[in-house]
Amino acid sequence: MAKINKKVIESMPDFKLSDSNSNLKIFPDFLIVGPQRTGTTWLAQNIKNHPQIIFSQPKELFFLNSLPKSHPFYTSNDLTWYLKHFEQKWILKNYRDFFYKKIRGEGTASYAAMSKDSINNVVKLNPDIKVIVMARNPVKRAWAHAKKDLLNKSFMNDKLKKIEAVDDSVFENFFKSQYQVSCGTYSKIINNWQTSLKPGNLFVGFFDDLSIAPESLLLDVYSFLGVSDSKKYINDSYNEKISPTDKSEKRDLPEKFEKILNDLFLNELEFLEKKFNRHLHL
Repeated sequence: MAKINKKVIESMPDFKLSDSNSNLKIFPDFLIVGPQRTGTTWLAQNIKNHPQIIFSQPKELFFLNSLPKSHPFYTSNDLTWYLKHFEQKWILKNYRDFFYKKIRGEGTASYAAMSKDSINNVVKLNPDIKVIVMARNPVKRAWAHAKKDLLNKSFMNDKLKKIEAVDDSVFENFFKSQYQVSCGTYSKIINNWQTSLKPGNLFVGFFDDLSIAPESLLLDVYSFLGVSDSKKYINDSYNEKISPTDKSEKRDLPEKFEKILNDLFLNELEFLEKKFNRHLHL
């Protein structure tokens, strides 16, 4: 990766650099950008153990989308803070091979819906950055996201809420919120990232493959990232449960909500299926 010019950072009012000696060369080489409920946690858990990859801990840093300080997920606007998540000073011996950690990455699932300006800022910081978008039937994705956020356990109640306990208008407002719509608008997500990145630096994976062809998906990701794509770097974890879910994931989508979501995302579903020549399961 080319050295980042500090003047570039100074031109970005959303970021600061508290330590002028920060190692700007360790800015991430790749991002898993989501959107949510598409298997990004599963993917991160599987690739972080590759001996050539440094993956941030925690997985989601909520930095590059320049959240306001009032946002509940705000972490920092200090690039020095961000870079500390990618430091590595030793050689890892694993699988009977010696490896320098070769590339660095993180996986904030809300990056998918970032503004074009924020995406361009990322590319200014690393013109060679690679990005992974995970595609899922947008109707199913929206429903899974709604169940996670609206039927979740509370501090006072360890049980999941029943669908009937949440007013229909709460679900409808959730589905139609600007952010939720943007998470399912794959035509815009893919176009925004693809037109900003260098040719070949966008990878679109599919949620369906986490259960249909998980090994092939991981090997394709390794190849895309430029690390060794030997099967020996895939352990049994790829057969584990697909990303953290709860019992609500097993609930069927009520017809009344399916109609709303189809009206919102039918064109996006058709876009994905036509562009990638595959059927996306509901």
